[in-house]
Amino acid sequence: MSLKIDSIPVLAGSINYPEWEQQIQRFLQSEDLYSHVEGDEDDPNAPWPASYPPVLPDNPTAARRTEFRNWWKDDARTMLIIERRITQVQLGLLPSEPGTTARHCWNKLRNLYGRLDVHAQFALMDKVSNLRLKDHTDCDRYLSEFSLARGQFAKMGVDYTELQAVHALIKGLPMYGSWISFTQITNTYVGEWVRSEARKNLADREVENALWENLVSRLTQECLHLSTIAIKSQSSKRSGPVSEYGGYSSNLVIWKSKQNPNGVKCTNCHGISHDVDHCFAPNGGMAGLREAFQNKTGQFAPAKKSDPVIAALSSDINSAITHCEDSDSSMESYRLGDYSFASIEDVLTPDKFISMVNTDLSTLLDSGASSHIINDVKYFWNYDRQGAKSVKTIRKTGKCSFCTNELLGSQW
Repeated sequence: MSLKIDSIPVLAGSINYPEWEQQIQRFLQSEDLYSHVEGDEDDPNAPWPASYPPVLPDNPTAARRTEFRNWWKDDARTMLIIERRITQVQLGLLPSEPGTTARHCWNKLRNLYGRLDVHAQFALMDKVSNLRLKDHTDCDRYLSEFSLARGQFAKMGVDYTELQAVHALIKGLPMYGSWISFTQITNTYVGEWVRSEARKNLADREVENALWENLVSRLTQECLHLSTIAIKSQSSKRSGPVSEYGGYSSNLVIWKSKQNPNGVKCTNCHGISHDVDHCFAPNGGMAGLREAFQNKTGQFAPAKKSDPVIAALSSDINSAITHCEDSDSSMESYRLGDYSFASIEDVLTPDKFISMVNTDLSTLLDSGASSHIINDVKYFWNYDRQGAKSVKTIRKTGKCSFCTNELLGSQW
């Protein structure tokens, strides 16, 4: 019973007395104790007839005495339930004279906090105007707050119209995502409803609360729709055997390489750049051999500081170039050893550069300039010197400087 009682809010005053009263009444009915605080005083056959303390005669029988004791026992239980959901200050305001029943305390609390004054009406108005729907999972609480508030207004005798409730309901909807469109559609629907009802005769108009019930149904359906979408999005994240995506295989492409000749995922570390035979991770086919493999192949070896590399044209490169038939041997000899196309990675002193140039290198790298820079006018159909520009080249002396060589850019 303690768990049920703890779910009932503590009485905080007039602001939550209607909710507190309703929940206490429901709890007392479930415990068959409601007749000790409320009930029908005229009809003893009513579902909840009023119950008052029995009066013992001068010489009561054992049955009457048992009935008397059971009644006061039930009344004490009723009083205990009420006292557990009020504060110590409120408990001190209750009567405590001998013969005080739970009905006396119940009526005292109603007189203190259930008064129908203007301040309670304003407090209830503020509460309704500040109601907000958090998300689709908060629909039941949101609608119950409005239903309870409308019932409280009816008890107070306040004329809280259906359109006022509809306005407060729409005002409290969220302003993000699909709720923005839902709010706009709902406002349009309410406007059309009001205009349609105004054109009808009084006898043909919809029954009371028809608009409210319609909006409640629309809101409930929207929340159920969003709940379904949320459930589907969560289920799509599961890939186990119980999900609808069980056994799903993505379209991930695994490229074949030397370290992954079959193009499969590594069964050891689940990587896709290699298979299990070329896996450096523990239990892999090449476990502990990462450094040795990198040093051997150089594929993943870190970049090291090396000497500057000279890329230039040589006789080997020139021999691979197809020349025109009218090119003479003097032009060939002119191009040999010409470093106008050379590329140097680092800045060198002239002495160091000359020493490197004079060294018989085993490998010469072409910078790529030989494919689009021509340093002889004879290879062009036409040439306009107005577009010539000075470029930086490397002379045979090894010095890097701005020369007056012309950049040829015409058709050839």
